[in-house]
Amino acid sequence: MAGATNSCRGQSFTWCRLDGRALQLGDVVIVGAPWGTGAGWFPDPGDSGGLRWWNGTSWTSDMYQPPESASPRQPSASVPANSPGLVARHPVWAVTALLAFCAIGIAVTAINLPKAWDHAVGPSRQAGREYALRWIKAQEAAGRADELSKSDVEWRCSAEAFRVGSKGTDLSNGTHLAPGRLMRGEFINACTDEAMKHIGRTV
Repeated sequence: MAGATNSCRGQSFTWCRLDGRALQLGDVVIVGAPWGTGAGWFPDPGDSGGLRWWNGTSWTSDMYQPPESASPRQPSASVPANSPGLVARHPVWAVTALLAFCAIGIAVTAINLPKAWDHAVGPSRQAGREYALRWIKAQEAAGRADELSKSDVEWRCSAEAFRVGSKGTDLSNGTHLAPGRLMRGEFINACTDEAMKHIGRTV
């Protein structure tokens, strides 16, 4: 950096010290000094492998050389320094365990979902079939069963679905279908199918 000039107390010099004095011939300047840090022991910038005292503005001649037997502290052999985590060391096992967990969840769901669906749908379908049989028998007794069209049956089943949905009903097997628990679409479909089948017409 020859030629770079700095002003030291109003004068122009090639190099200045931190204390504001110009560098004199014979001053030792070691590159890498911890400028701006407080006094203390720092690694020797002369690469001696030891420590050298920094007084806060310059290096002193005080040196400390650690004994040859001393070595930097190493982590214990049981825990490697840059050891990856369990998943990173054994990715195949981690992926296999995750897939097994997912497969078990899917299997449990696949086994129980039809039962849950039947539990929800079954009573609604049963109520629809039972109502259709009662209504068709009443229509036959009155001599009107042959005059019924599919739209007549659907309309009657829809009206009954809204009534049963809001008031509930008791089924022949002793089950009580509480208000608000009826699946109207399932009730209407089962009611219509059963009524049309009973009067001998296809749906």
